[in-house]
Amino acid sequence: FCVPAALRAGSPPCLRSHSTMPGTPGRHHRGHDRGSLTTAVSFRCLPKETLDIGDVVKVVGDAPQLGSWDVSKAVTLTTTARILPAWVSSHPVMIPLKCWVEYKYIICTGKGDLKAWETYEGNRKFCATGLSMTVEDDDGHTRNCGDACLTDAEAPMASKPTGLSAPLPGASPRAGPSAPGKAAGFASTTSSASASSTVNLKAPVKPVMAAGEALRRITEKSQVEPLPEGEQLFIIAFQLPLRARKDKDGKWEVYPHKFTNMLPFYQLRSQFRGQMYFVGWPGPYKEEDKAGMTEALFQHGCIPVFVPHETMTQFLDLGRQTLRPLLHNVISTKQGSSMFDLTEWEAYKAANEMYVSAALEHVPASGAMFWTHDYYLFLVPQMLRKRYKKGLIGFFLHAPFPPTDVFRVAPFRQELLLGLLGADLIGFQFFGYARHFLNSAFRLMGLSYLFELGGFLALETTNREHRVHILAGHMAIDFQQVQKLVPTLDCTCLRKKYPGRVILGSIDRLERLAGLDLKLKHFQLFLEMYQVDPSEVVLVQYAYEPSLGQWEEQLEGPSFKEIIMAQAAEINKKFGFCVDIVIGEISKETRLANLNAMDVLFDSSVCHGLNLTPFEFLSVHSEKAPGAVILSEFCGASKALTGAYRINPWDAERVLEALDQAIKQAVSMKENGPSEQFMTDYNYVATCSLSGFVSEFLRDLRQCGSTDKAFTGPTDRFDHSSIILNTQPTFRKLERSELLWAYKESRNRAIFLDIEGTLPPDADDLFVRSKNPHRSEATEQMRSSFGAKPSKQTMDTISSLCADPNNTVYVLSSRDRETVTEMLGGVRNLGLCAEHGFYTRHPDRSVLKKDTDDRPWICQAPEMDTSFIVLARVLMDQYVKRTQGTRIESSASTITWWYRDADPDFGRNQARELQRGLTEALFSYPVAVDSGKGYVEVRHVCVDKGAAVTDALDRIATTRNAPVDFVLCIGDDRSDEVMFEAVHAMSDANVGVKRVGSRPSMDGDDNSTARSLGDVSDTVGEASCVSVASQGDDDEPRTVGFTLPSTQKTRWKMRARMKFFTCTVGKKPSQANFYVDTTAQVGELLKALRTQSMHKRVVSVPDLAAFGGGSGGGSLRPLSNHPSSAFM
Repeated sequence: FCVPAALRAGSPPCLRSHSTMPGTPGRHHRGHDRGSLTTAVSFRCLPKETLDIGDVVKVVGDAPQLGSWDVSKAVTLTTTARILPAWVSSHPVMIPLKCWVEYKYIICTGKGDLKAWETYEGNRKFCATGLSMTVEDDDGHTRNCGDACLTDAEAPMASKPTGLSAPLPGASPRAGPSAPGKAAGFASTTSSASASSTVNLKAPVKPVMAAGEALRRITEKSQVEPLPEGEQLFIIAFQLPLRARKDKDGKWEVYPHKFTNMLPFYQLRSQFRGQMYFVGWPGPYKEEDKAGMTEALFQHGCIPVFVPHETMTQFLDLGRQTLRPLLHNVISTKQGSSMFDLTEWEAYKAANEMYVSAALEHVPASGAMFWTHDYYLFLVPQMLRKRYKKGLIGFFLHAPFPPTDVFRVAPFRQELLLGLLGADLIGFQFFGYARHFLNSAFRLMGLSYLFELGGFLALETTNREHRVHILAGHMAIDFQQVQKLVPTLDCTCLRKKYPGRVILGSIDRLERLAGLDLKLKHFQLFLEMYQVDPSEVVLVQYAYEPSLGQWEEQLEGPSFKEIIMAQAAEINKKFGFCVDIVIGEISKETRLANLNAMDVLFDSSVCHGLNLTPFEFLSVHSEKAPGAVILSEFCGASKALTGAYRINPWDAERVLEALDQAIKQAVSMKENGPSEQFMTDYNYVATCSLSGFVSEFLRDLRQCGSTDKAFTGPTDRFDHSSIILNTQPTFRKLERSELLWAYKESRNRAIFLDIEGTLPPDADDLFVRSKNPHRSEATEQMRSSFGAKPSKQTMDTISSLCADPNNTVYVLSSRDRETVTEMLGGVRNLGLCAEHGFYTRHPDRSVLKKDTDDRPWICQAPEMDTSFIVLARVLMDQYVKRTQGTRIESSASTITWWYRDADPDFGRNQARELQRGLTEALFSYPVAVDSGKGYVEVRHVCVDKGAAVTDALDRIATTRNAPVDFVLCIGDDRSDEVMFEAVHAMSDANVGVKRVGSRPSMDGDDNSTARSLGDVSDTVGEASCVSVASQGDDDEPRTVGFTLPSTQKTRWKMRARMKFFTCTVGKKPSQANFYVDTTAQVGELLKALRTQSMHKRVVSVPDLAAFGGGSGGGSLRPLSNHPSSAFM
C-alpha cells in the first residue's frame, strides 16, 4: 500500500539523532536496565490500497520483538468488521523502555509469504515510553470510532506485568510530536505513566479530526466535478447567447448574439460532460413566430422567455433606470423623479416569474442546478426555491453592490434581498461588494454571517435549514484564445495612422460612469502642465452605446455625447490633433487589434463593477511588446491588477503623475523589455480563464448542498488567535537619552532587529504597496506581501554599527534566504537570520577586509522533517482561490499565506478561519500555526526567533570571551514576542542584570527586581512552543528550541552593569519593555547609536582594560583599537 512520499512527515529533529539504519538494532537510552523495564506497544495501521481476500498486514522492525527485520518473524495484525479498513495488534509487543525502534508494515498472503513492503521512504520509528503506548498509523480511525471498535485482545493490552511498581524517576512520559499515518507514517504516539494494570482506551468526548481525514475532506471538496455526466445546468440570464431569424427561404437559422455576456459561457458547453441549457429573452419577436423560434433555439440548448412587449418595456426601464444606477451608487436628485416607479416594479416581478416558468418546463424530475445572472433577475432564486425544492441554485451579480445607505433607498429593498436569499450560493466580483451585501442583510434583515473551513463565507437564515454561501470571484477572458487571435489581427492600422506617437487609449461605454469627461480634462491639463509635445502623444478613445440603451439622468443642456465631443474639439484646436474619439459599434477583432496598438491603457471610470478591457489589453500584449496600464481605483479590475497605476479620477495631481510615469514606462519597456509591474499583471491574466471561473463556481455550488457543519463556527468567538499579551506597568516609550547612556557605558553589545515593520522601508521598493487596491487602508506595518527592503539611509546606519568592534548586529526575518540576502546581503559583518532563524549567517569581522562576502548560511536543524508543508499547502490553496489578492510563500522550514494585498476585512476573517483549519488538520504534527500582520504561517515548533537570539547571545559571549553587557532587541509583530521572551529569560536567570527602567546607580548596584515572565505564546494549537532559556541547578541553560552544541559553554553570568532594551513598534500589548511609535523613530534611534559610536570621547584606563580583557584582567590594548578611534 503506497504512501505518497510527498506527504511523509517523520520524527522531529530531537528524535532523528537516534535513528538507525534498516537492519540494525535500535539505539537504546543510556543509563537504564532494560532487563525488566518494558513498554507494552500496540500498533494500528490503515492500508491505503485494497487487500486481496486472505491477505494480512504485519509489522516488522529492527527490535527482536518485531523480528529484527526477518519477515517470517513479523508480528501479525488483526481487523474486525467494525474497524475496517484499519488493522490493529492482537496482543501488545513488549519493547524495552526508552528504546528507539524502526519498523515498517508489510502485506503477506494467507500462507505467510511476503507479498509487498509498504512503499514508504525510509523507516517509521518510535521511542518506547511509559507503561503502555499505542502507535497510531491509522489517521486516528480506530480512536475516532470509539472503544467499541477495539478488539478484545487490544483492550487489556497493559495488563501484563512490566516489572515496574512505580513510574521511573526522571522518565515520566510525555506525548511527543506526531504525524498522521497516511500522510506521514508516524502518526500519533500516546503513552501512560500510570502504574495501573489497565489503560483507559476510550475515545475522547470530542475527538479531533485526524490529519489524514482532514486532508481527505479538503481535497475531496476541491476535486468535485463541476457538471458530471447525466446532470443538467440551467443558466438563466436576461438575454440568450443566440438569436433566431428566418432566412430567404423562410427557414429558421440561429446566430450568435454579440451584445450579451452569455456568449462566452455558451462557447464552453463542450467542456463539460453534463448538459447545459440557457434560459433568456430571445429579442424582439412576433406572436406567430414563437413556436418556430422556440424549436430552432431549443435544438441549440436555448430556452426562450417570451415576455409581452409592454411588460418588457417596464421591466427594462426598472433595470436600466433604477437598479443599474442604484447598484453603481447613483441616486437621482431631480425634482419629481420617477426613479422608483411601482408599476415598473410589478412588471419586474411578473417578468422574473416568466423566466422561472420557462426554466421549470424543461427540468427533469431527478433534479438540476440553476445559475441565475445579474440584476435583471434578482427575484428568480427565491421564486425557484418556492416552486422547486430539489435543485441547487446559484446567483452571480455582474455589477457592484452598493453600501447599505444607498441600497436602503429602494422601497423594495427587502424584496430584492429575499429574492437573493433563495440561492444556495451568491457570487460577487469582489469581496468589497459582498461586504456591502452582508451589511445590508444584517442591518435590514438582522442576518449574521460566519466563515467556514475552505474559505467559504455563509449567511445564516431563519427560514431554511441550509445556509446561503457567499463567493467573491471575478470573471476572466479566455487568454489562450486571445493569444491565438493576435497573429491574425491587423494591429498596424492604428500605428500607421499615428506613426511615432505614444498612443494612450481605452474602450468604454458611452456613459457618465465611464468618466470620459474627466479623462479629457486631465489629458488637457497634462499637455499644459507637463509641456508635452502634442505631436508625440495621442489619446484614442472608443465609446460604444449599450444595445439596450443606457441610463442618464435627464439634465438641461447638451447630452453627454455632445459634451465630450466639444471637449475633444477644444483640445485639438488648442494643441493640434491629439484627441481622437470614435463612437459606435466595434467588432471583437478590431477591438483587440486597437488594444494591441495602444502603448498605455487609460481608464478613468467613476464606478465600474469589473471592466474586462484591461484584461484584454494585457492579453494582446506580450513580453516582447509590453504596455502600461492606468486604472481608476473605482474600477473593479484595479483590485485584481496590482501592477497597474491606480488613480482617483477626481485627484488631478495624481492622475497627471500617473500619466507621466506610465508614458515613461511604456517608452522604457520598448527598449529595456517588460517591467516587473507589467509582468505581475500579465502573469495574473495568463492564469485566469473563463473556464476556470465557471468550473469553480459550479464546484462550489455543488459543495453547498453538502456543507460539513463540523467545520463551522461563529465569527465573534474567542479562539487561540485572540491571545492577549500583558502590558507591563513599566511599559513606556523608549527615550533616546536613556538608550544612548547605556550604549556608551557598554563594551560588548548585541543588537537584534526585525526587518519588515521595524526598519524604515525603501520608498522606491514599495511600488507594489502603492498599487495595492487598498493602500488607503494600509498602514506602514501592513505593507505588500512581497515586502520591502530597508531604506538606503538605514542600510548605511546598520553598516556603520556593524563596523564598530564593540557591536554585534543581527537582523532576523521570516523570509527565505534569497529574499533576506537580496535585502541586506550587501552589509558587511551583519548577522542574518532567515526563516525565523532556521538559517543563520553569523557576523565575521574578517569580511571587512575582503572584496567579497563569502560567509555561509548555516542550517540550525538540518535533520528536521518539513513534510507538513505539503499538507498545509493543500488547505492554503483553497483560500487562495477564494480570497483575491492572497498568495502562498514557502521556504525550507515554513509556509506562509499572505493576505496583505487582499481586502483587509475579508483577509482578516479568512485568516482566522484558515488558522483554525490548519490547527485542526495539523494537530498531530510538531508545528505551530502563527498569525501576524497580513499573514498566517505554519512552522516547526523548533523554529522561532527566540531560539535564534538565545543561540546568538551564547555565540557572542563565547567568541568575544566577554559577557554581553548591552542588548537592544526591536520588533513589531507577534513573531517577535519570542525574541523579547528569550532576552527576558536570559536576564531573569542571572544575578546582577539590570532591567532598564530607571537609570542605574554609578556604582553598579542593582536594587531593581526583575519582573516575572507572563504567559505568552504566539502560536495556536497544542503544538505551540516558545523558545526560551532557563537556568538549571548546574548553572547551564536549558533551551526549548535549537539544541546548542554540547562543547559550547554559555556565558550567562553577566556583570552588574549589563543593560538590555526590548522594544516594539507601536503602542500595543507586548512583552517588550519599551515601544516607539513608527519605523521612522527606529531609524532615528539607530542613527543616534551610530553617532555615539563615531563620537570621540576620553577613555579611562579601567575602561580600556575592560575592553581589552573582558571581565577578568585582560591585557591593555592601545587606544587606536578603541571603537572611537576607528572612525577618526
